[in-house]
Amino acid sequence: MRRGRLVPQSRLDRPAEHSPQQGPDLRPAPPPPPRPVRTGRNTRPRRSPARHPPAPPQDPPRCFSGSPNPAREGDGPAGEVAFPPPGRFDPAHPRLELRLPGGQRLHALMGIAARPCVTIRQHDFTLSSLDELVSRGMVTRSVAAFLRAAVRARKNLVVAGAIGSGKTTLVRALLAETDPLERIVTAEDSLELGADAYLTGHRNVVALESRQPNIEGAGGIDLETVTREALRMNPTRVIVGEVRGDELLAMLDAMTQGQDGSMCTVHARSARQVFERFQMYGVRSDRRLAPEATAWMLADALDLVVYLGGERTPTPGRPRRRVVETILEVTGADGHRVAANEVFTPDPDGVATPAPGRPLSQQMLADLQAAGLPDDWWRTP
Repeated sequence: MRRGRLVPQSRLDRPAEHSPQQGPDLRPAPPPPPRPVRTGRNTRPRRSPARHPPAPPQDPPRCFSGSPNPAREGDGPAGEVAFPPPGRFDPAHPRLELRLPGGQRLHALMGIAARPCVTIRQHDFTLSSLDELVSRGMVTRSVAAFLRAAVRARKNLVVAGAIGSGKTTLVRALLAETDPLERIVTAEDSLELGADAYLTGHRNVVALESRQPNIEGAGGIDLETVTREALRMNPTRVIVGEVRGDELLAMLDAMTQGQDGSMCTVHARSARQVFERFQMYGVRSDRRLAPEATAWMLADALDLVVYLGGERTPTPGRPRRRVVETILEVTGADGHRVAANEVFTPDPDGVATPAPGRPLSQQMLADLQAAGLPDDWWRTP
């Protein structure tokens, strides 16, 4: 029989050591000893961190789109107009266009110029009647009486001229002659007419504006689509701010589908060049209209063409002058040419005067006289 080995009593009193077969010691570690408290003359009490009162909630910043229209009742939940935020302006997007709260148009460029360039265009919304334009010398009394009757007779008008010749100002004055009960819808690339602001007696005015796509390339609405949408809003008149492309067909549709009395503006160097510009836009459109087809459409839609000229840039001894020079009556089309008679021709000073013989069609004359054109309109200076 094998005998066991005796173990000293001192080893039996020791705690058992950790062996590889046993698990780890899971007992919690003892807490650290407390930190000694400093006492003495230089001891300073510890200050608690300063607590500032929470900042009051602030209203979100308003991004103005520049419409001079004051807040109207019913435009929003609080009677305010919601404006879209401005676009980006950085080296990746070097162009910026927006409207300021006062209605000014701001155009800025960077990166493609030697230094950042900012241009601000200010529109005079106080000139909103033909009588005011007569006092400024922009139109004569005979031209004012003729145009007033044309608007009331619901004739389709095209106002043409160079940049800064006063096209928007004249259209704004013509809109003031419309019936306050009419529903007027304007379609523009940028809200420059301000019809929803200065037409105080007109409560049924809708101003539409095209929109550039966002940084993801979505959400863009061109002027043609805006004009098409205007036709679905049951308007009495459709006003296209400026025709420069595919919106030509939408404008002609408005003038021939019951929206008589519609207007638009176009850039041109003369009254008769208006037809050539429209034919060029028709060829460049998605439908690739032939000049003959565009000419017949123009003859069917247009009634009058008003051309503005004058001195756009003032010079010493010749101040800036904007004046109506020519008024044409569209009578038909012959092939690719649009036939028109000059009702008002420029005199030696460039001011529109009644043409000799009064070449006005009988139907046009009867319609204008029924709308209030005086019998001696051509004698009025």
